[in-house]
Amino acid sequence: GLLSYFRGHGVDLQAPKSIFYNDRQSTLTVRAMNEDLDTIEQLLNVLNTPTPQVTVKARFVEVDEAFLKTLLATGVAASTDSTKNRILTDEQFRPILKSLDLINEGEVTTLSGRQANFQVVDMEDVLFFGTNQTAMLPVKTNAMPFGTFLDVTPLVAADGYAIQLKVVPN
Repeated sequence: GLLSYFRGHGVDLQAPKSIFYNDRQSTLTVRAMNEDLDTIEQLLNVLNTPTPQVTVKARFVEVDEAFLKTLLATGVAASTDSTKNRILTDEQFRPILKSLDLINEGEVTTLSGRQANFQVVDMEDVLFFGTNQTAMLPVKTNAMPFGTFLDVTPLVAADGYAIQLKVVPN
């Protein structure tokens, strides 16, 4: 834990020195010599590095089978089993984007490693039925979302530049 982290960096906190962490108040109380306190402060500054933020923009588009076949035929998309994937340059992507039917788009800023969610949905009333001895009877109506859901989890690499993006569409 934290005590072994400090020990690993040469801080001796043997009695009469002490360390106490109050998790309810998120406070750390240290009783030690000034040199130890200076070292602990430097070590804590390293741990308090803010988590990088990532802004993700998602565009929801509608394509037909003919469009996908055109992409495959021109070599812009590569087919691997049932998935079609390839990284496109900006020059390759712009004309394709202009030809797509944009349904919706959204933008979200999240922390590295934290999942965010995009939704393009319509709320529809769904009727639930129950049975009595002779017939099916409507029991209740609930509004439920129907549409496209996209979960994204960006992870900023150690170099602070590269981003791995996990995308799960529904």
